[in-house]
Amino acid sequence: MKTRAFWRESDSDSLKCIESLMNTSTGLHRFFRMSGPRMQMRFAELVEHETIPKILIHGNPHVANYCKTLRGAAMVDFDRSRVGPYAYDIVRFLISVSISKKQEGLSWLHPIILEQFRRGYMFGFLSQTTDFEEMSLLRDRAPKKWQKSTNDYLESGKKWARRLFENEVSIGQHHTRMLSDYLSNRNELSLLGPYRLALCAEIAGSMGKLHHLYLLEDRKKRLEPLLIDIKEVYEEPDNEWYHNPFDHHGTRMNVAGELYAPGWELKPGRASYGGQQYWARQIPTQQVKLSVPLSELEQCDLCYAVGSQLGSGHSRAADKATREAIVEDFERRLSEYLVAAAQMREELIRAHAGYVKQVHKRTFSNAAR
Repeated sequence: MKTRAFWRESDSDSLKCIESLMNTSTGLHRFFRMSGPRMQMRFAELVEHETIPKILIHGNPHVANYCKTLRGAAMVDFDRSRVGPYAYDIVRFLISVSISKKQEGLSWLHPIILEQFRRGYMFGFLSQTTDFEEMSLLRDRAPKKWQKSTNDYLESGKKWARRLFENEVSIGQHHTRMLSDYLSNRNELSLLGPYRLALCAEIAGSMGKLHHLYLLEDRKKRLEPLLIDIKEVYEEPDNEWYHNPFDHHGTRMNVAGELYAPGWELKPGRASYGGQQYWARQIPTQQVKLSVPLSELEQCDLCYAVGSQLGSGHSRAADKATREAIVEDFERRLSEYLVAAAQMREELIRAHAGYVKQVHKRTFSNAAR
C-alpha cells in the first residue's frame, strides 16, 4: 500500500537544504534525519503501542551520531531524547544502518547483521552496567597530532576551530549572560577568574540549530584554552507516545547522556537566556565519525556495539518491573519491529526518490521558461 508518511515538498526548502538532500551519496540519509517526527508517527501506525514499555530513550540513534573522541566511541547526540517506547530506538537505528550500507536500494539488512544487533542488545541490557562495546573500527583510532591538545586544535584551523574563526561576532551581553548561566549551573563560575572570554562565534548546525562558540583563554597563558559550545535545543511538543518530563531541555539531554554514554561529554551543562533554552559542552579535540557506505563487516561491528550501548542505556533507564517487561517484549516482538522498520525504510526510499523527481521537474520547468 502506498503511503505519503515521509513525503516532503521541495518548494519551501532552501537551496542549501535541497542541495544536501539531492547529494547522491548522503542525500537519502539526510532525508532520513529530517524525517524523525514523521517516523515516530508512522511507527505508531504500523505497530500497536499500548503495551510497549516506555523509558527515557536515546531518541535519535543513527550512523551520523556515532562518534569517537579521546573518551571512546559511542552513539551520542541526545537532542531528541524523550520518554517513549524503547523499541523506537531500535527501528530508528537499524533503518539508518540499512540506508548507509553499500547497494542500499537492493535489500534490507542481512540476518547475520540483525542477529549481531540482537546479541549486542541483550548483552548490554542484561549486564546492567555503564559498560558497552565500542566499534572496533574506531575504538583504537589514535588522535592526530593536532587533536592532542586544545592549543594544537586551534592552531590547526580545522573543524570547530575553523568555524570559530570564520564566524566571529562581537561579544554581546547575551553571550556573556549565557556563558555565566552555563558555568553557574555547573558550579564553575569561578573559571571566569583565571579565564577570559577571548572570542565568540555564531554558527548554524547541520540541522539548523544555532551554536554559540566561546573561546576561553587563561589570563596567564598557563592553562589550556577551553572551547565551549552552547546550542539551541529541540523543543518538540508532547504527544500520545512521547513526552519530556524535565523542566529544562538541557537537563533532559544531560540525563540521557549519562544513561547512554556516561562520562563521554566534556563539561556537559545547560543555559537559558531570553526564554530560550540551551545545551552546552566543551568541544573535544578529537572527533571521528564513520565514513559511508558501510561494508557488511562494518555493519556487524556497528550493530553489536550500538546494540550493547542501547541495551545498557535502556536497562539503566528502567525500574525492575520495566526491565522485565522490556526483556519479555523484546523477545516476543522484535520480529514485528523489524518488519515495521523494513517497511518504513522502503517508504522512506520512495519518498526521497519522489523528492528528487520534484526538484528535477522544477529545475527543468525553470530552465524551459
